[in-house]
Amino acid sequence: MKKIISILLITLLFSNCLVLKIKKDSPPLVDFGIPLAGHYRNRDTAKAIFYTVLFSTAVIGTFLFAPMFYDNSYNDPVPVINFNRNITDPVFYSFLGSACTILGASSIDTAVTYHYVNNKIIEINDQEWDRKMKITKYQFITDYQRKLEIINENEDNKIYKNEILYYKKKLIDATVTDEELLLIKTNPVLKKNLEKELGFYYIKKELDLEKKDGENK
Repeated sequence: MKKIISILLITLLFSNCLVLKIKKDSPPLVDFGIPLAGHYRNRDTAKAIFYTVLFSTAVIGTFLFAPMFYDNSYNDPVPVINFNRNITDPVFYSFLGSACTILGASSIDTAVTYHYVNNKIIEINDQEWDRKMKITKYQFITDYQRKLEIINENEDNKIYKNEILYYKKKLIDATVTDEELLLIKTNPVLKKNLEKELGFYYIKKELDLEKKDGENK
């Protein structure tokens, strides 16, 4: 039992790095060693479920075969599954060892994956991380990607500068057409830069409708 689980864990650990698809803008992994929970924190759902199921199975098996209950007909404690202790004790220790192995393997897997993925993201972006920086690889990548976002936003704002000014005036004057309004909503750069003007336009439109309804009454 323990050997089978160990082989599965080792296979999973080494095959993981071969199937991961890492891009320049891939999000960095945040956790580098917490057993079980680390996979959830890194959004590695498949592995998280796999390790959780294995660990839960091992814990249940440990509980069922652990000599922790007393029977009046026996002097020694007996497990829930009341077989011969010569049979249940080895199974109990096997499940107990498996549970510990799974926790350890999960922690190692989380750490290895964290360093591999984050190192790869840093490498692809032609950056260098140094321990002397006193920040984690996660924080280093997050800061770098945020800087890129700001640079890209500034470049987009320069490209759409005239359009932003044009639609800003039309929204304030409430002369924007339905087609132009749809364009603004579907263009992320225009939508972000004209957020206040869009709010003003809708408020003004709503007030005009209320005023018109009042006059009709």
